[in-house]
Amino acid sequence: MESFNINQSKLEDYSERFAQKACDSFFSMFKSTVIGSEIMKITPVDQVNYFVLFNLFETWKQEVAKLESPYFDYSKPEVKEALRNFMNTVSMHINIKREDFEPLLIKSVTYTINLTFLPKLFFGIFLSNLPEKVSIEQMVSFEKYFKINKGLYSETLERLKGTNNEEVTKVQLLNAFAEVSTYYKEDEKIKETMLKILNSVVTLNIEDLLQKADTGTLVKQEPEETHIEEKTKVEVSESTETQISDLKKDSFKNNQGHLSNKVVDARSAMTINQRFMFVEQLFKGEKWEFDNALNRLENCTDYDSAIKMLLSDYAMKYEWDTENEQVSELFDFIGKKYSN
Repeated sequence: MESFNINQSKLEDYSERFAQKACDSFFSMFKSTVIGSEIMKITPVDQVNYFVLFNLFETWKQEVAKLESPYFDYSKPEVKEALRNFMNTVSMHINIKREDFEPLLIKSVTYTINLTFLPKLFFGIFLSNLPEKVSIEQMVSFEKYFKINKGLYSETLERLKGTNNEEVTKVQLLNAFAEVSTYYKEDEKIKETMLKILNSVVTLNIEDLLQKADTGTLVKQEPEETHIEEKTKVEVSESTETQISDLKKDSFKNNQGHLSNKVVDARSAMTINQRFMFVEQLFKGEKWEFDNALNRLENCTDYDSAIKMLLSDYAMKYEWDTENEQVSELFDFIGKKYSN
């Protein structure tokens, strides 16, 4: 396990400031859109620019998938070829307005910093987000987007190629990654170089961003007072049913009018950034514990049983505060899963 975590809330704040500064520099009264050839020059951080392309094409593939209609056979070779030609043609004409581009840039900055300082956790979460079965060809296609700490991914990929299979299961994938991770040594120069380049755009206070993995306290931060406000601390007692009732009301209110966003499978529906935030902020870097919670969540039949399980088995253990923003986001996410 990493010796420290990253405060994802502060990372999000930094990423927004970085993206705003970069966009302010690029967009002007004479420049309202960015085209494909300009993306690789949008920031001085190559890894950020490559992640912009990655996030752009992944989002685009999801949108293209929505084009599939139940009235036509999309498995036919000629249809697949037509879709490929369509995507290749459109990819040559990228043209993005600032309001659509900036969110891609924010996400790409968060990816870059997580990959820089927590490469094992980043790739572990990235691989966990893949489908239950993935082709070697698809794995190879991802490799070009990783410009730093790519040894972890490349060595995992080489192990999978050695199986001589065209596709592998997620279990095989994660097992191969776990084996590579045991002997992989991080390069501190990568962190130093990245920090220097990031600082050339917006100063990053890395000591403020990092948290000790075992306690969750900020590095070099003075110890906090030991007393705990009883009204905000989670206690599983007779008030649990009341807590669940209140959480259900809040979740229903937050998800009202958004039934199209209903979550079927929690693991696949979470974004990489959400997984980072939940693992680090709520599970203190214990990815295996978070994965176990997701597995158990899939066996819960309704919202009440899901929340009761989280409150009784994880909230006290990891000292959750139900008024905490990350806890609220997790419960809202679960609310989407069990919305009618």
